Amino acid sequence: MLRYRFHQPKFSAELLRLNRPVKYISLIFFIYFLGWGIALPYFSLYLKEKLGTFSSVGLIFSALHVFALVWALLLGPALDRINKKTLISGILFLYTPLSPIFLALTSLWQFVAFRVYHSCIATGLWLTGVPRSIAAEP
Repeated sequence: MLRYRFHQPKFSAELLRLNRPVKYISLIFFIYFLGWGIALPYFSLYLKEKLGTFSSVGLIFSALHVFALVWALLLGPALDRINKKTLISGILFLYTPLSPIFLALTSLWQFVAFRVYHSCIATGLWLTGVPRSIAAEP
């Protein structure tokens, strides 16, 4: 009879050696991407119910990426000069009202304005948090 041995993943020891702020940032990004991974499949259905047309759904989906590109070009150089820990805390504070605002939207232009706001804070989080967590890897 064959016996299979299950080993612990090799990265577990590396995770234990990381300093506490990097662990917190990694946990925050895990929750962030997990939340969007859970919500994104239903996002288009919700938008279709609220807005009615597939072209509006496509516009809202693409708006985040278009505005994120613009924000990255505008904010990128400025974000390098700001304290990253304070900036990430501020951006996460701005993420707090995101769900209640999103649930209150009813028209296409409200969704577009929401995507401008969301793309600004998402771009700030992506540009500051992801490089910070990657740079601290052992």
